[in-house]
Amino acid sequence: MIPPLPPGTHLIHIGPQKTGSTAIQSALHRERGRLRELGWVHPGRAGRPVYATAAGLGTIPPPGGREPDIAEWHAYRDEVRAAAPSSVVISHEAFGRSDSAQATRVIEELGGERPHVVAVARRLDQLLPSQWQQRVKGGEPRTFEEWLRVVLDDRPDDWAWRNVWRGHDTVALLRRWADIVGPENVTLLVPGSDHAMLPRAFEQLMGLPEGLLEPTPTRTNRSLSRTETELVRRLNVAFHRERWGKPQRHALLTRGLVRTLVLSPEPDEATTDRERLPGWALDRVRVLSEARLTELPGLGVRIVGDVDALRVPDDDPGADPQPIAQVPIEVAATTLEALAAAAVRAHRVERRGHRRQVRRLRRTVRRLRRTRRTQAPRPGPVRRLLRRLAALRRR
Repeated sequence: MIPPLPPGTHLIHIGPQKTGSTAIQSALHRERGRLRELGWVHPGRAGRPVYATAAGLGTIPPPGGREPDIAEWHAYRDEVRAAAPSSVVISHEAFGRSDSAQATRVIEELGGERPHVVAVARRLDQLLPSQWQQRVKGGEPRTFEEWLRVVLDDRPDDWAWRNVWRGHDTVALLRRWADIVGPENVTLLVPGSDHAMLPRAFEQLMGLPEGLLEPTPTRTNRSLSRTETELVRRLNVAFHRERWGKPQRHALLTRGLVRTLVLSPEPDEATTDRERLPGWALDRVRVLSEARLTELPGLGVRIVGDVDALRVPDDDPGADPQPIAQVPIEVAATTLEALAAAAVRAHRVERRGHRRQVRRLRRTVRRLRRTRRTQAPRPGPVRRLLRRLAALRRR
């Protein structure tokens, strides 16, 4: 049993990515009203402050999304500060990729008088396949082996390397945040294979009724099967080869195909067809894992769970994956349906954008015509606007 945090605590969950954050964020968002009744404020209007964080910390916004506005960070910060004397809970895995300066800003502006940082650790041989799959969902064209050659080498110049180890070098992560808030204000959760441990730990830390943060099955970020992942990766290769734009990829693949796949039932082969590390990668991961286990106890942070669950087994010889030659019919059908639906949606959005532009141009033309009597502007701008208006009408 974990003792609850004191009233007025600002619990800042930093992930990192692929450690169960989505399920926690969805549950916090779902129970926002009940949390307030129990003395906890979950600020914002979504499960995590994506655009506020992108603006405040300079993190990368979602592909295909809008530009972040610093006013969103200021509004989020002000909402957090206005929550006193209530406790506050904030969850965003982007915090786990923060450098020291970014982490300091998080604590100074969101941490209140009593900050407490919560992180989660996973076994590395289980994390890396999941992390690669997440990158494939976001557009990564490299194969698993090619990607592993980068992230398991000493390549801090490569974004893929930094994206993994900024958050999943657990010792460095905890030191970075403990240097700011003190090790006594940092908790590391090690769920191991106990999937119920994470919501249960948050309930206990926050003094909530048992079961309140039980995940909603349809809102968990389920893994893709190996076949589904390879299908998306090959489409990524096609997008890179043909130099199709990121907005098109985001509309068709991220918002279309990938979203459909993760919300659909798992295919029959999903439970037996997972990506696994090859032997050479397992050898490297075992070395990293043992170093982590050696250093964790000396950090002085609270560790909940069995740290030995982070040890990579010695009896796994590694995978010898064979190329995927066939795609199950249900996966192929889901893919075609999702791409077709996404294309239709993208076309409708484009048409709506054209109509909005037509309305803006009409207003501009009317305004320019009204001013001609008094200011007599050159006719050139009006003619150009009329030509643009006519071109949009023809679309």
